[in-house]
Amino acid sequence: MRRMRTEKNSIILVGAGKMGFAMLQGWAGLGLAGANVAVLEPMPSPELAALCAQKDIRLNPAENSLGQPEILVVAIKPQTLDAAATRLAALAGRATLIVSILAGKSIADLAARAPNAGSIVRAMPNTPAAIGRGVTAAVASAGVTEAQRALAHKLLSSVGSVEWVADEGLIDAVTAVSGSGPAYVFLLVECLAQAGAAAGLP
Repeated sequence: MRRMRTEKNSIILVGAGKMGFAMLQGWAGLGLAGANVAVLEPMPSPELAALCAQKDIRLNPAENSLGQPEILVVAIKPQTLDAAATRLAALAGRATLIVSILAGKSIADLAARAPNAGSIVRAMPNTPAAIGRGVTAAVASAGVTEAQRALAHKLLSSVGSVEWVADEGLIDAVTAVSGSGPAYVFLLVECLAQAGAAAGLP
């Protein structure tokens, strides 16, 4: 299987909850060399620790050993963005591409916290990404090159298909419809199953 390669061979994932972990699993499935990836997650799950150990991915290395990566993937909870601002500003250099999957946080929000970063992709995956069947909408800032966009596409497509939009305002609509919609469908199916069981169905 072909390994995913980057020019500087350096990716940092900040935050590895459900969605961040799903993306990491997708990258591992593409044959991403473990030494290329560092994960910063203050509360790593046993599953995350096991995957990192299996694939030789660096989990919570000393941050002063990281430098500024080519790609910085931000997958923290949106409400913790301000608390992470100092870390993001230190990690993101002029050549760094930020890929953010923070719901409700705009490109301008990211740029304000990481002012040195000249290239930002804002993306919104939906819940089926957890099983590699998601749909992600993405929009690129003006500074994103074609090569960076292609790399972001490859990273995001590890959990499903990717659709690019030109208007960042559409990402909020995607968040409401695509990002949250499947959860309502799953809830409906669960309720139907419970109703059937209550009616005596085996």
